[in-house]
Amino acid sequence: MFWGDSFNQDKAMQSFRNSMYTVRKFLGKDILENNSGGIVSINEKYEISSDYNSIISGKLSIAEIDDVEFMKSYYLKESSLFNEWLDEKKQEIKIFLIEKSLKEVEKFINEDQLDSSGK
Repeated sequence: MFWGDSFNQDKAMQSFRNSMYTVRKFLGKDILENNSGGIVSINEKYEISSDYNSIISGKLSIAEIDDVEFMKSYYLKESSLFNEWLDEKKQEIKIFLIEKSLKEVEKFINEDQLDSSGK
């Protein structure tokens, strides 16, 4: 999926191994686990956090983030299936963030927390 149709199996596996090496080099050798069936997952002892998850859980306000676009400028040249999934996900998250922003603005208005300048 990530290497597209132009890579044969050998090239794809070589690229995959190189990607795994690079991730482990920068994030630690035990960050990724190889599971049965060729599935790779993140080691459970690591806690993964993201702005998106923090917004969903209410730990973070959208107003506290400079750029909320999901995977901005990310595109896989040879993988139309992944790019289609990514476009759908971006749209889904964009709608969620707009709705969440409107709720936050309504809350501020209802609590009289906005001054005359709109801040």
